[in-house]
Amino acid sequence: MIVCSTLYAQVQEAKLLFQTKWNQNETTFQCEISEKDSLNYKIRELNIKDSENNGKILYSYQTIDYPIAVFPLGDDSANLMVTWETGSAFHIKVFSFNSGEVSKVLDTGSKYYPELFFENENSGAIAIMVTNTGWVKNKKGINELVPVSATRYLWNKTGYIQLPDIPWKERFVSDNNALASNDSINNISISYVKWMIQTGISISCEGFEKYSGVSKIMVTEPGLCSRFHKYVSKMKPYDGNQDETPDARIKIKVLFKSGAEKILCIGRTAPILYDNKLYQFDGKFVKFIRQMIHNYDKKYSTSNSFFE
Repeated sequence: MIVCSTLYAQVQEAKLLFQTKWNQNETTFQCEISEKDSLNYKIRELNIKDSENNGKILYSYQTIDYPIAVFPLGDDSANLMVTWETGSAFHIKVFSFNSGEVSKVLDTGSKYYPELFFENENSGAIAIMVTNTGWVKNKKGINELVPVSATRYLWNKTGYIQLPDIPWKERFVSDNNALASNDSINNISISYVKWMIQTGISISCEGFEKYSGVSKIMVTEPGLCSRFHKYVSKMKPYDGNQDETPDARIKIKVLFKSGAEKILCIGRTAPILYDNKLYQFDGKFVKFIRQMIHNYDKKYSTSNSFFE
């Protein structure tokens, strides 16, 4: 269990401002932030100590910024987040423990205090979101510095992934079809057959690869993955028969940078199946996917004619 406390104890060399326990597997670290006077200003120092090794200092950092908060981002083996305040902004630094060493894994800042969110509804992993500001004219025509977008940082066990910025007012919008709940795409594997092919029985998503004549491409270009991301994030839930499944012509495996994988299947007219949920058929999205296939495989036709 994590114990976080703030102490205001006066010692001879420095004043202790913060003291927090940081649990890593079966080891407990002591995280202390102290303050001491310099000639012209106060110096604050963060020390991360190994409580079970005679208080050995594993990491030390000095700054003139004032500490606002220090706490672990989870119950055990999580990262440690420290927020500092300057005269005009917040500095956010995150530390990780790996292979016996403490290292800084994120260093960012904002004029607004950072916000935290769970990366998806089934995960206990906490991601970090910072606010970006910009000058905007108000109703009186006066320029004001206001929040305009949010940058999200997602932990993937080895480092933080910076996800594409989103509008600030939409930063907490919950959307069931959000890609891996704020994850980003690493690559897209597309299996496909001729779009207008006629079959005696429906081609299921589960048995798609067993159907004869299946071709396959791999898409890794960041621009195409980003456009795919935007289309999927805007899909709307299907409100028709929930037992309906697509007579598949395209099956897509979406691999995320976190390691998660989701399946999307598309037929000519039926709803789109994504991550075992049904969504409304989107003609523009389907056209984008078919054109992407054609760019890789010139023999693949984007026509809707039965005679090709």
